[in-house]
Amino acid sequence: MYTKETMTTYIRRIMQDIMLVRSKYDLWRYLQARMQDRSEEMHLASGFFTLTNLSLFSDIIVSLFKLYEEKAQDGSLYKFLGIVSDSLSLFDYKESPDDSPLVSLSTIKKDKEEIRWQYVAIGNLSTWRSKVFAHNDRKYYLDRNRLLQDASLTNQDIEVLIDLAWKIVNKYCLALDGSSYYPEVPNAKDVGKVLDILHDYRQQKMSKADALRANILGMGFMITNEQQSAIDLENIMDDEE
Repeated sequence: MYTKETMTTYIRRIMQDIMLVRSKYDLWRYLQARMQDRSEEMHLASGFFTLTNLSLFSDIIVSLFKLYEEKAQDGSLYKFLGIVSDSLSLFDYKESPDDSPLVSLSTIKKDKEEIRWQYVAIGNLSTWRSKVFAHNDRKYYLDRNRLLQDASLTNQDIEVLIDLAWKIVNKYCLALDGSSYYPEVPNAKDVGKVLDILHDYRQQKMSKADALRANILGMGFMITNEQQSAIDLENIMDDEE
């Protein structure tokens, strides 16, 4: 049996799970977008950013599927709604004594239906998780393009599933004690500061090299291959420092 205290703990835990998925997804999307204007900076540590992107996407798929897995395991929406159904009397928050309860068995039924409406996206998410990231399916292991054909999963699909999970859980959080939250971690995109610092550093290096070339040309000399190599070597040595 759940009490108000243990139910609060359960809800906050599943909200944390959703928030982590949201934060990882937002960071992954942010890094994809910054490749448009910070690709050179990312190239300075290409291994790190490549592995980071792959790890984020893999974790997004696995963690998001846990929320929608139909097995009755803790952390899934189905398990959560079952717990709510058995503990409905705990969700008694009202702004006014005359108000009706914010949630009921009918509410739970509608939420389950709303999850089922996303059966195509959830099914494709299951394929990605079960046949690529958790296990290797031979046909997809040898042909990744086939996965895209058999189980198309778009950014919009992922966003809809994240938003739906948060909307459902947040509703019961409000009905439990009147609390409502917004699913965003303010420092999830701090890596942008690092990319901007790297960008400024590259700009300074380029300006220094351009000034050196201008000085040589200003004295009426042509830059020889040996001089150009010296300029490039100086930049490399500065980078290593």
